[in-house]
Amino acid sequence: MNRFVLDASFAMTWVIEAEQTPASMQHFHALTRREAEAHVPSIWCDELANVLLTVERSRRITTEVAATWINYFLVLPVIVHPTSIEQSLIEIRPLALAHGLSVYDAAYLHLAMREQVPLATFDRQLIKEAPKVGVKLLD
Repeated sequence: MNRFVLDASFAMTWVIEAEQTPASMQHFHALTRREAEAHVPSIWCDELANVLLTVERSRRITTEVAATWINYFLVLPVIVHPTSIEQSLIEIRPLALAHGLSVYDAAYLHLAMREQVPLATFDRQLIKEAPKVGVKLLD
């Protein structure tokens, strides 16, 4: 089974039709067919909810489209990894500092390092920093 860390920037390309790419949609369909499994830090849940709210408020998607995607996200094989305070302060914060990332972005990188799986992101800074710590990017 294909396993990867999924960040909010990648997941949101599925929601916003103008941002969909063939590669991102390929991974979405792999998840819907249960051929893949996405791993996320717990911050992903709040980030996803916030981005959905933001694009709905800006009228980039309708309330109905948001509801459809919420239903998808509720059933996709997404494994949420809780983050302890020790991990946040002792492991993730220094990673963020060393690579010029927010702690939120470093949480994705940290999880990909820990699980030894590729990272699915469209975040430019994460794309730049991931190879420096041995994390592959999802094709």
